[in-house]
Amino acid sequence: MLSIERTYQHKQACAHKKRHLRKSHAFTSLTNYVKECLILDNTNMCRTSTPRVVDLGCGRGADFIRFERRFPGVNYTGIDMSENMLSQGPFRHHDRVRLICQSIETASLPTADIIWSFMGMQNACSTRSKLKTFLGRINDCLETDGIFLGAFPNGTRILRDMHHLDDHKQLYRFCPIPAPNRQEKWYSFTLKDAYENLQEAAISPAEVFDCAKTLGFEVQALSFAEYIRSCASSSDKSELFSKIVGDAEVPAWAMRLAEYYTCFVIRKRTVT
Repeated sequence: MLSIERTYQHKQACAHKKRHLRKSHAFTSLTNYVKECLILDNTNMCRTSTPRVVDLGCGRGADFIRFERRFPGVNYTGIDMSENMLSQGPFRHHDRVRLICQSIETASLPTADIIWSFMGMQNACSTRSKLKTFLGRINDCLETDGIFLGAFPNGTRILRDMHHLDDHKQLYRFCPIPAPNRQEKWYSFTLKDAYENLQEAAISPAEVFDCAKTLGFEVQALSFAEYIRSCASSSDKSELFSKIVGDAEVPAWAMRLAEYYTCFVIRKRTVT
């Protein structure tokens, strides 16, 4: 097990704000909005003001700041198997951040009040056996009344639709457009490109949530698109939407793509 904060203590952080916007920016903004709303909506019942957060598939560990804004003093552990991503972590030197380079399927999970896995749990749930083992480990390390929050691609819907897609007519396709005066290239992205040869497309929301319920968890789930629409009537979330996504109309392809991702809240209640 590699402790990134020690190994990469002298490496310069990536200048995130200087990056050029990709063609996928509209969907990325919606994703960030979903993240913020999930945390805002579902952490108010946390038993402690300084919870222990475990982020599974944390990437750069950048979501630490989302929990720090909600819970100043939070203790954050991020687990990811990409050494390269962890080495770019903007908060890897923080006293309350611990980053571990290991697969979430084999890593020892610390006790947590909140477990967070945003698009990072797919490989750990790609078979029923792995899913049952994964959720059992979540149950073991999550405190009573703790919550497991996150999102994953809706494999059931993706597998159903991707072989019937016309890549030249998709409204939610990221079209390759030349970027004048820039060195980077735009990329073309479709559901078929992303999931045709990946195991994670097989993850079924119904199987995940049925398995969670057999372990005694309470489960709530919506597609990104449904959740975004449900947040529209909230004044504070409208302000948040303008801040993160902007005031311009969201492209149709971005909302269409949001139908293919599921966000969830899984709660561990006291056994009576």
